[in-house]
Amino acid sequence: MKTPSDDLFILIKSLSSAEKRYFKIFSTIHSGKSFNKKYIILFDAIDRLKQYDEKKLKTRLKDDTLKSNLKMFKSYVSEVILNSLEKYHQNSTKQLQVNHLFAQAHILCSKRLFPLCEKVLKKAESIAESEELFPELINILFLKIEIARATEQYEKIFSTNGHKQRVSSFSNLLHNYTEYLFLGLNAEQVLKKNFLTRKNTDRIMHKQILANTLLLNSTKAKSATAKRMYFNLKSRFLMIMGQDQKAYDVILECISFYKSKNTLANQDLSFYFITLYNKAIIEFIIGQAKTAYETIHCFQEMLERYMHQLSANALVNGNDQLYTLKIGSCISTGDFKAAEKHLDEFEHA
Repeated sequence: MKTPSDDLFILIKSLSSAEKRYFKIFSTIHSGKSFNKKYIILFDAIDRLKQYDEKKLKTRLKDDTLKSNLKMFKSYVSEVILNSLEKYHQNSTKQLQVNHLFAQAHILCSKRLFPLCEKVLKKAESIAESEELFPELINILFLKIEIARATEQYEKIFSTNGHKQRVSSFSNLLHNYTEYLFLGLNAEQVLKKNFLTRKNTDRIMHKQILANTLLLNSTKAKSATAKRMYFNLKSRFLMIMGQDQKAYDVILECISFYKSKNTLANQDLSFYFITLYNKAIIEFIIGQAKTAYETIHCFQEMLERYMHQLSANALVNGNDQLYTLKIGSCISTGDFKAAEKHLDEFEHA
């Protein structure tokens, strides 16, 4: 006999309290009254389980319709939860904002409401371009081409800097980014595979990654997103190879790159914090303790300045890195009291 699926149980257990509350509000609005009551009864019954046990679940359900059609209701509840999560998180990231706007534009296009559609697409394109969301930009341009074709405005497709040229430009940027992405995944695989070994073959593989033409210099990276990956990969592997001064030079170039930007997106900030973290570590290694303390102070200022802009995960990671540096710097100078103080602050942060 087939084992009953625990997918819905896992999904419900992954929800935050706020997401659970939103699901109940959402299902009340978007479902029929009788069905909504059944959804919530099933939702609460599964949520009360410590481990998924369908027999135990059925004994707790008093509604015969629910019991006899449990598989169907589980499927419906899963769908309603996913729809509620989509709505709840639709503005939580720039990418989700763009996807939401694109879905609206697609509906408007299908209704042949082209002026309205173009307004929505303009907003989506602006966000996508600032965040370098190349797949989304290409999809937006394809929809623009569809509108131009439907309205016989072919000049919008073929003119200088028209849709055709922009698709080609973003496709090249996407290809370049993809090359760095796969190089990064290969590097990650090498590091995980050889984490506990220090063989000569490991060093050869590390050298091979550093010798990749994509890591020759930063001009190989054609977008800010690709440059982030270039700086992170190159500095990391130079540090692994013990080439601290070269890694430090790459890190300084990376910081100069971030300082040249008018605004820093969440992804920029996460990479910037990693860069500052590595900078401080190298400064301690090469005997520049005073500069390292200045870097830690800069790290703390940046974290405080952008804390309201950061996602919860980015903020947690930033705090972890900051306190690791603070505690490590105190231990390196033998100031164990200060280290203990920072450790206490970290545990209560």
